[in-house]
Parts: sequence; C-alpha cells; structure tokens
Amino acid sequence: VSSVVPGAAAARSGVVRRGDIVVKVDEQPVEGFSLAKLRKLILGVAGTFLTITFVRKTSPHTNIFFDVDLMRGSGDFLELVDRQRQNVLDRERLASTLAKQEKVAADLERDIQTLINHPPVKVEDPRVKELTAEMKNRLEDLRRLELSVARSKDWLLEAEKARAEAESRVAAQREENRKEDDKDRERVAYLRDLERRHADERTLQETVREKLRHDVSLEQQSRAASEAALQQALAQLQRAKEEVIKMRSR
Repeated sequence: VSSVVPGAAAARSGVVRRGDIVVKVDEQPVEGFSLAKLRKLILGVAGTFLTITFVRKTSPHTNIFFDVDLMRGSGDFLELVDRQRQNVLDRERLASTLAKQEKVAADLERDIQTLINHPPVKVEDPRVKELTAEMKNRLEDLRRLELSVARSKDWLLEAEKARAEAESRVAAQREENRKEDDKDRERVAYLRDLERRHADERTLQETVREKLRHDVSLEQQSRAASEAALQQALAQLQRAKEEVIKMRSR
C-alpha cells in the first residue's frame, strides 16, 4: 500500500495503513502478481464485497497478518451507500417516533372523550374547573402532537425521497460500472484479436520468407546445374573442334 486515499474503502476501514502488504484476496494468494493483475482482481462491481489479507511489519523480526472486509466502489459511491444507510436509520427512527406519537394521540383523544362524556356534576364542584382546565391542556397537547406527527410524516417522506434518490444514484453507478466492465472486456478482446492477427501475420511472413529462401535455393541449384551443363557442352564442342582440325590437317 503506497498510500491510503481519503474516502476510499481502505481509508473508511480505519485499519489499512501505508506500507501494508497485500498477501491474499478472497483467500487467493497474490504473491508474484503484477500490479495490473492485482488491480483487476481487487476491482469489480461496485457494491460487492471482498476480503483482503494484509501483512504488517511491526518490528524487524515481527509480522502481523490481518483480514479486512471492504466494499468495492469509488469514494463517491461509498458516500452514497453511507447516505442511504443513514436515510434508512432516520426513516426507522422517524417511523418509531411517529408510532409512539400516534399512540399518545390516541390516548389523549380517549381521555378527552372520557372528559366530554363525563356525567354532569354540579357547577360548584371544584373538579369541574380542574377537569375543564385539564381538557384544554390535553386539547392543546393533542394539537401540538398532531403538528409534530405531521412534521414527522414530512420528514419521513423526505427521508424516503432521499433514500430513493440514493438508490437511483447507486443503480446508475452500478450501470456505469457494468458499461465500463463491458468496454474493458471489449478492449481486451480487441487487443487479443490484434495479437492473434499479428501472430498470424508473423507466421505468414515467416512462411513466405521460408518459401522464398527455398525457391532461391532451388533457383541457385538449377542455375548451377545449367552452368555445369553449359560448361560441359562447351568442353565437348571444343573437343569436337579440335578433332575436326586434326582431321583436316591429315
């Protein structure tokens, strides 16, 4: 690990440090892997998880091994995931608060109905004023509670909207990652096709060169044979001339 990028998965783990060495990825040893091969093994679909085993040198003679579970994805993607989790927690808290407040409101409404339906008593009974004041207080509490419930519902709707937006962004990020993976696969296939064509071209060129060498060798052999035959014919002609000269001189 040459550096820990702020906001990335390694930094969010709070465990990985500069100088740690990767020894396994999902239990697969990576000793001797090139940086490109290791990067390809670690990177993947955003939102999926992997376990990386690190070794850290704590002293000249002591090494410690430890596993870190990480989520794949860019810093922005992980930020979206954290926001989504927070939105879910907020929604659950708001739902719990709303349920409690609705229960309190139901209890208040029941108490108010009990006060309203209370058997009539004499006006001079001091409990009437107390009950009337309590009923007014309860009605005011109920009004405030209804406002609080309405605000909680609004907050819940906002949280749900934020969660939907976060899920939409996560889905868009995953789709973008899928497209990038498809492009990478297409580029790899294209490069492999180029390598295959290059190898075929080299093989063809080597075959052509070998055939040319063979043809040149045959041509040289044929030319040498022709020259030998010509020399032999010239020699025979020369001997024939000499014989003719001798015969004339006699």
